[in-house]
Amino acid sequence: MVGPRVSELVSARVEHVSFAATPCTMQVQRKRGAWAVVPLASATCDRLTTYLAGRTEGPLLLDAAGEALDRFDVVRITQRLARRGGLRSPDKVTPHVLRATAITSLLDSGAPLAEVQRWAGHARPETTQAYWERSNAVERDAALASRLAAMLDEPRPVCGGRG
Repeated sequence: MVGPRVSELVSARVEHVSFAATPCTMQVQRKRGAWAVVPLASATCDRLTTYLAGRTEGPLLLDAAGEALDRFDVVRITQRLARRGGLRSPDKVTPHVLRATAITSLLDSGAPLAEVQRWAGHARPETTQAYWERSNAVERDAALASRLAAMLDEPRPVCGGRG
């Protein structure tokens, strides 16, 4: 899927998926009610076909009882998977953290900001850039602290004092 928000996933319906084109596409209702048609990866299309098992309508995401998932269900599932995966702080792993990681990873890999912005569905490039700025703030702060420490360790000539 193209940079989904949890709200977009839980409101998605089977009727929004189209297998008419290759790759398949899905209509997604973005923030502020705007709709977008997004292409899905071929592997996602294959998995959706299996998952839907012939269903042609209704909510896309269902629990084991056949009820629609809400955003809290998706958070719980994400955290359960993080625990099973042995992550250090599984309770801090949320779908938004995964989305932010994806955005940051794309920018770190050199993907053009405009493409990542479109992928994430952000109206403004500053929003997309802010993800990268926040993620790299710790590294930048550590580099500045190291630089300052090196400067403080350098011997300085004493000016105007008695010798």
